[in-house]
Formats: sequence, structure tokens, C-alpha cells
Amino acid sequence: MSRYQMTIVGVFFIGLLSMTEVGYAETINAASCSYTHVSDAIGSANAGDTVLVPAGSCSWGSGIKLSKAITVKGAGEATAITATGNSLINIEGNGSGNYRISSLKFLGSSSSGSDVEIGGVWDSIRIDNIKWNTQSTRAIKVGYNHVWDILTSGISIPHQKILIDNIDYSPASAGGGEPFLLLYGRNHLAWQEEDGFGTDNFVFIES
Repeated sequence: MSRYQMTIVGVFFIGLLSMTEVGYAETINAASCSYTHVSDAIGSANAGDTVLVPAGSCSWGSGIKLSKAITVKGAGEATAITATGNSLINIEGNGSGNYRISSLKFLGSSSSGSDVEIGGVWDSIRIDNIKWNTQSTRAIKVGYNHVWDILTSGISIPHQKILIDNIDYSPASAGGGEPFLLLYGRNHLAWQEEDGFGTDNFVFIES
């Protein structure tokens, strides 16, 4: 290819770039840690965005719902959320995407029994750097609804990844928070699958 031809190709490529709309992940700052302000910030977010929850102490009478793959991140223990109603966070994966809950402190007691409830379909979920001091029955419940769909409706759902790390967990009442995690399996269908030893399809618990 001649130098002249290369120049034409380069100009054409730059022209295509200039006509292409490129999407970038955004950071959205909630006005406060209140349920209303956090819900509003989540409502304005798109998949891939990060919602930052500022320091403060707030009570949530209802749980926020995540049905799009975003990150909700607080300011560490300085962002303290007290449960006074249902679950604090309900993740309902909408088919794909990466979800993350990070850098928050959870207090109070969730009437549903679980502070974080996870269902639907997703690519990955990470829950990290959480200070847990609630009176709820358990911290996290995973999978009941979509397991029921698999067993009764024959719906095929791929392996889904969840990483839970850097958790400071100390239940606020005797007998509370036992177990930390309630994980529903796929019943008899699980026996038809590969064990997945040494892969991210296996379950790893490290204390």
C-alpha cells in the first residue's frame, strides 16, 4: 500500500470514530445515604455506572432493588445503614452484567430475615468491605427464586459467580446471623454437572 493510500485509509478511520457514539461508565453521587436519595441515584444510573453513597447514618424502611449491573459503594464504616423493614438490598439480576456492593456498614434487623437477597441471572456479583452488625437471621440469601424456576420450569441458567470478601461480621444478638450465608443449590440437577475443581465454578470458603 502506498503512503497516499495509507493516508486516505487513516482519514476514513478517524471519520468513522468521529461518527461513533462511545459510552462511558459514570459515577453518580447520592445526595445523602437516605433511602430516597440512594434510590434516586440508582434510578438514574445505567449498567456499568457507580453510585457513591456518602458518609452518614440512615435508616431504611424498605430495601433498595438492583436490577441493572452497577456498583453501589459507600464511604466505609462511615456510611451506616440501619434496617427497619425488609431486606436492605435486593439484587435481581436482569440476565447479565457485574454487580457490586462495597464499603458500607449494616445495622438493625431485616424483617425478611436476610439483609441482602440475590436472585435472577447475572455474570458476577461482588460483596466486599462490609461491616456487618445486624440482628437479622442471616446476612445473605442466594438463589431461591431462580432455583425454583430451574426445577419446575426447566429454565437453563449458567454458572454464576459471587465473590464475598473483606467482611467484618459480628451479629448484634445471640443466635442472630446463623448462618451467615444461605445458598440454594440446584437440587438433583447439580449432580449432572462437572465438579469444577480448581475453577471459579467451585465453592471456596476461607476464614
